Amino acid sequence: MRRTVFSRTFRALPLALLLAACASSGAHPKIVESTPEEARAATEARNWSLAAERWYGIFAADMEHRAEACAMTARSMLEMKDAQSASHVLDLGLRFHPDDAVLLELKGNALMRLVPPFSRAAADCLERVLELQPGRAPAWIELGRARMQLGLELAAARAYERALVLEPDNAIAWIELGRARARSSDPQGALEAYAVGFGRDAGAVPELIEAAQQCALPAVKLKRAEYLVLGLGWLTRVTDREPQNVLAHFELGVLCEELGRKGEAVDHYRRAIELDLSHLASLRNLAVLYASMGNVEGTRQMVERSLALEHDPDRRKALQELLENVQNPPVEKPAEKPGN
Repeated sequence: MRRTVFSRTFRALPLALLLAACASSGAHPKIVESTPEEARAATEARNWSLAAERWYGIFAADMEHRAEACAMTARSMLEMKDAQSASHVLDLGLRFHPDDAVLLELKGNALMRLVPPFSRAAADCLERVLELQPGRAPAWIELGRARMQLGLELAAARAYERALVLEPDNAIAWIELGRARARSSDPQGALEAYAVGFGRDAGAVPELIEAAQQCALPAVKLKRAEYLVLGLGWLTRVTDREPQNVLAHFELGVLCEELGRKGEAVDHYRRAIELDLSHLASLRNLAVLYASMGNVEGTRQMVERSLALEHDPDRRKALQELLENVQNPPVEKPAEKPGN
């Protein structure tokens, strides 16, 4: 049988000693005598400070038999963005209830919200939760986040997939699955997940941009044109919210170029440059695009501006060669007639 990381030896400690230890850390609310009905009323009113005090009073009066009060205290503290205090209170509860799945899940959540997050310890807690109760979808999602923090993207993707078996309409889980797949070099799978997630949720700006960046990758072959158009839509959500988002305009230029919409690509690259005069990626891409359109003057301007910023010798050489080729295009020899 797996040993829990929480020692059972604390069961023998007197309650007064446990309270004294917790008090010395300064990590608990004041003790307020309360009934469960009063504590629930504070919770329903979303008065998290009062709820924490009332639930903690109930928990402190009988720690060995008040696991629910411990959980509700911790939840209230997490709502107050006080992960450290929640973690300390949960430590007390887990000394008496080391295999309580609710307390373990809350402990994992609290550890993930500490600064910096204790991702390995959080993952251990959440894995234990899921050994006890594998049907807890929120725990699978939080485990996915812990694994992402640890750089275990493939394992994170598996956790999100398990969550979605249980909650197939969970938009956030789909979006986070998309991110995990993207960062584990599976852009096609990432886009499949992102498409479902963003079909149900508006998405945050970083998520939308990261998703759109997958659309133009060479590894995306199935439904490529469809995903390019979806990517344009995702980036438009960004510019609707943040019209001055340089990266969004740059990525719009990339996707428009992939779709053969050169005029729109020019507009987006130019907008990115207007917003950030030193945005080298937009300057370089616009130089290449102008060259493909035969715009010699535009190419010259963008190459000169790029060279003023570019330090990489290979890229500098490529830019100089691009300008030379546009200014002095190779003369095509006339085709020889048969028989000559």
